[in-house]
Amino acid sequence: MKRAVIPFVCVLVGLCHASAAPKEANPDAGGVVIQPSEGEIAPGDELTITFPTAMVSADKIDVGEQPCPFVSQPKMDGKFLWKSQTEGVFTVRGLVAGARHRLTLARDLKDATGKRVDGQGWSAEFTAKEFSITTDFEERKTLNAQLQIALNSTYDVRLSEVAEHVYFQDRDSRQRFPVDVILWSAEKILDKIEAKEFNVAPRQPLPVGRTYDLIVNGLLDAKSRKPLPYLKVVPVGKTAPLEVEWVAAVNHALEEPAIQIKFNDDINPSEAAPDRIRIEPAVKEMRLLASRDEVVVNGQFDLAQRYRVTISPELKGERGYGLAAESRWGATFHPKESCIVFPASQIFLRARPELRFSFFQVNTAPVTWKLARIPLEKLPAVTARVREFERNAADPVTGEAIVDPRTGFKKQFQTELLVDAFALPVIASGTVEAATGDTETRRDVRCTASNGESPGGAYLFEASAVLGDGRIVGNRSIICSSDFILTQKRTPAAVVIRVTKMSDAQSVPGVTVRAVTNENIELARSVTDKNGIVFFLSEKLFPAKKPGTHLFIADTANSPAIQFADGSTYSSSGGGYAPPRKPHAEIITDRNLYRPGQAVKMKGIVRNVTGTGLVIPEQSILNWRVTGYEDRVVGEGTVNLSSYGGWEAEWNIPEKSKLGHFEIHCQIAGQNYDGGTSISVEEYRVPLFSVVVEAETEVGQTAHARVSSAYFHGAPNVGARVHWKATWTASAESGGEADDYKRRYNAYAEVGPSLDPSNEQIKTIEGDAKLDEHGFATLACESPFKDDAAISRANDSWRAEIT
Repeated sequence: MKRAVIPFVCVLVGLCHASAAPKEANPDAGGVVIQPSEGEIAPGDELTITFPTAMVSADKIDVGEQPCPFVSQPKMDGKFLWKSQTEGVFTVRGLVAGARHRLTLARDLKDATGKRVDGQGWSAEFTAKEFSITTDFEERKTLNAQLQIALNSTYDVRLSEVAEHVYFQDRDSRQRFPVDVILWSAEKILDKIEAKEFNVAPRQPLPVGRTYDLIVNGLLDAKSRKPLPYLKVVPVGKTAPLEVEWVAAVNHALEEPAIQIKFNDDINPSEAAPDRIRIEPAVKEMRLLASRDEVVVNGQFDLAQRYRVTISPELKGERGYGLAAESRWGATFHPKESCIVFPASQIFLRARPELRFSFFQVNTAPVTWKLARIPLEKLPAVTARVREFERNAADPVTGEAIVDPRTGFKKQFQTELLVDAFALPVIASGTVEAATGDTETRRDVRCTASNGESPGGAYLFEASAVLGDGRIVGNRSIICSSDFILTQKRTPAAVVIRVTKMSDAQSVPGVTVRAVTNENIELARSVTDKNGIVFFLSEKLFPAKKPGTHLFIADTANSPAIQFADGSTYSSSGGGYAPPRKPHAEIITDRNLYRPGQAVKMKGIVRNVTGTGLVIPEQSILNWRVTGYEDRVVGEGTVNLSSYGGWEAEWNIPEKSKLGHFEIHCQIAGQNYDGGTSISVEEYRVPLFSVVVEAETEVGQTAHARVSSAYFHGAPNVGARVHWKATWTASAESGGEADDYKRRYNAYAEVGPSLDPSNEQIKTIEGDAKLDEHGFATLACESPFKDDAAISRANDSWRAEIT
């Protein structure tokens, strides 16, 4: 049997896919140069193209409607002007969102002599920003019924389409709520407006008790008609009804008895009406005063009567919502707390043979007072302990605060009498009789030195009384007696001290002024000039990482005159020394405090910023606006700008305007101008208490601040509500002109975490706290930049409002 051998031939076939690689951009071929030559561009950017030979005659320079020497694929809208015979500028007006625009020279491009430009191979590529919608709005626990949310688009959008494609949505039921579009402009016709920045607000009040999101769905870029590539969802928050947090009958010293009603929302004064807040039995001459989230009821109260307080659901808060149901409370007055009220913890008086001091005494046994001299070496230690009774009593083992079984609150620190503790030499003493029955008894004390001389220098006036249960009540004040006054003014580089006579405010030359620390270490000394002024370098008085100046002492002929370095301060306007990098405005008003119904007269000066300095804007129409709570626009108008770049306007505050702070800003041709001013609309009242916020430089990711508040009669502001706001700012920094090589930031994103050197990053965090029984609260806020590796340091500015 023969076998057939069949050869198999294996054929290997190689497949090769040929593709043409895209040509690389060559933005300087043939001597044609464009700047910038690549990167990301946006409407408003300028492209400068330069040719090696003259392209147009001189009469074509700065003449409009000239053909552009290059074309773009896809098309790029803009305006081209020749700035010289060889150089032109193209201002970008319209782009295709997210596209890569490739520029090439126009076909058959010729120069001024008619010769064809040899630009073979010349091209440039630019990337347009993606179409996106952003907002700085952050989700809130409680929402306004008609809140406004500011939206920013990378490209112009048609506002008529915003109303169609943007809506609020109930997170649970998916029910949609249409929006109104709000634009800060004189033009209000939606179908004729395109904008990048605008606000949206619900067309009708949002129903209460629901959680909402803001949805941007299918919105189109106005120029390229490219849709938003994704569904934009902004968590907004929840709407909640108004609630009454507590009702209290207060009977404080030196104040009228009152009933205070605390809400979880601010109350408009027009809402606080007798038909919505009823007090039974009826109170004669009843007055209702709303201030932020509290309503105070004043009148002729019978302190032995228990009152019933009823709040109607018709009462609405600032957010636009009322109570879910009628709220009923009881209010009973109690006797005034035993106390001794001093005018202040530090008092400056003229030196006289007889020192006079007045204080009030309420519900105490007989009071013993002493006036003792404070040696200057002991003054810092005494000053540090003058207000230590505001601290909490702490367990010596655990360090935790001790609760007073009498009140259920933290027990007040029982301070010792400082005259005895420091062994201060007593120059006068006395006793006054007891005060009972809620009577606010004024005591006028006259102290005469035993040697008959005029008291001069620092003294401690201390008064105390022992109550029936063994507790001690008292008060004390440091009295600085002199015929001279020391005032200080601080600049970034120097501290200026002026010595004047208290009798006629005339300057005192030839007086030695010393600056000492709280450990009595002298940091500097100088002699006043003919104007009674001495100058100290700030770095010498307040050295870094070392104790700074605590006291200024003027060695006068009779006795030393003193001034605390951290005494009462008054801030000047402004606050920045760097020149503005944005169009800037300075706005002033005829005053800073108004009542509802009054007119605000304002004037302003505006300047644009160029490479050569400040210039007056070319446009003649300026828009101004007044914004209040949550940046809601409460007033706006249009004025003509003068040839000097100035303007003036008037805003009539509505009769039923909400109380609070308002900001005034301006805008020209859609451009916001940096700078503005603030005003307050209030019903005039004498301040009831002080507010002090203190913070120090810290290392770590959490900033802390200490808030203290005390009534002006001396008692701590116990249990008051604190609403705080921490504004965090991070910016690129350099070490200065002589130290630029030690740059503290990275401006190149491609090499790692970076910061934009021309823009600050600003974030705010808000919260609430409550003052303890000594009028203190400690605030803590974690840095919002903690996860940003490019930020190694940030500034935190604290603001606290106490109600």
